[in-house]
Amino acid sequence: MPPVVAAPPPTQVEPITETLHGVEVTDPYRWLEDQNSPRTRQWIEEQIPYTRSYFDAIPGREQIRERVKELLALKEVISEPWNIGDRYVFMKHQGNGEQSAIVVRDGLSGPERILVDPADRGIGESTAVGIVAVSEDGRFLAYSVRQGGNDHSTVEILDIERGSVVPDGLPAGFCTEFVFAPDCSRFYYSEREAYDARQTTRLHFGIALAPHGPLDEEVFVGAWIQLQAIGPVPSESNREFTERGDSSCI
Repeated sequence: MPPVVAAPPPTQVEPITETLHGVEVTDPYRWLEDQNSPRTRQWIEEQIPYTRSYFDAIPGREQIRERVKELLALKEVISEPWNIGDRYVFMKHQGNGEQSAIVVRDGLSGPERILVDPADRGIGESTAVGIVAVSEDGRFLAYSVRQGGNDHSTVEILDIERGSVVPDGLPAGFCTEFVFAPDCSRFYYSEREAYDARQTTRLHFGIALAPHGPLDEEVFVGAWIQLQAIGPVPSESNREFTERGDSSCI
């Protein structure tokens, strides 16, 4: 049975009502969404010791923690692999590691090597990575990097053959779709900026993996979608395609 503790620190109620699709929705705690405001930070500082006192009072909690750590140290967890030809790319969590790493295996029974290990970044155990996409030739890996439990993440692209990250990538945000072109010379994606109050989704026309580095050019603006190019200025044929905003071609 959970321990009996005092009531939690009070939380200010400030209702905000919006009409969404004809339905009124009231949010009493909208002010807490601003994680960096002085009020929110003070609220967090008040809640942490209260929560800690609750968990610390649970009988046998430390024994449970130690037993779970013991079991996890014996277990190897592998995700469903991305299979491109004879190459397999997957997430792997092993032993006492805090986070999973991205691993590649050439051949079904070939040796494994780590492509991306969040522990190597040296910026804390809460940094996590995840597979976003693998190019059709198996050369390029797009992966997300999430810091400190944030909902948003950056996206980096690794040249697996060279073992280096290419200049093209996506800044912090919410990448909803990502796909490499069949010839692996570019990529397409849609995303929402991390701190976009309007939650506007943007559709991007990507010309990536170029020696000139990333270059953003806005080529189409709609009511709620923007189509952009990453990389060198598109050719005239590409520009004609993007200005039509023909998403069926993507």
